[in-house]
Amino acid sequence: MVEQTTDLNPGRSQGSLPFVQIASLCENFSNEWELGRRPNIPSYLVRVAEDATESLLLNLLEYEIERRRREGEHPQADEYIQHFPQFASLVRKVFLESTSAGSSVQ
Repeated sequence: MVEQTTDLNPGRSQGSLPFVQIASLCENFSNEWELGRRPNIPSYLVRVAEDATESLLLNLLEYEIERRRREGEHPQADEYIQHFPQFASLVRKVFLESTSAGSSVQ
């Protein structure tokens, strides 16, 4: 017997689900920072499908790096590359872009 499923939100395409999920996780991540917690990036990455991991990591890294700098820290790309060696080029890109953006706003 084949069970029929009903789409509870037929207006939302399956393609938008990763975006909605990533946006929600990013909001949760920033809320944790606002509450004075240090959220653990890997614990967020396991909450999405493998094909959405890179996009989520990009967003979380951008937020965390900027937040840590605001708090007077000096995060380094190497510390993130140690944790995420499979995303080394992404980590370098985020650091390069965040450094460029920071130096152009004076």
